[in-house]
Amino acid sequence: MEVYINPMLAAGVLKMTEPDNPTSRNQMYVTAEEAPEHGEA
Repeated sequence: MEVYINPMLAAGVLKMTEPDNPTSRNQMYVTAEEAPEHGEA
């Protein structure tokens, strides 16, 4: 957790499926959708 998951959460690469209950036994992590680059349509 300290080496991989937490830094990726802080960087916005991953998102929690249940952010209101981070210690849930059903907690999963999914990749965050990337925002489109500036200037792209």
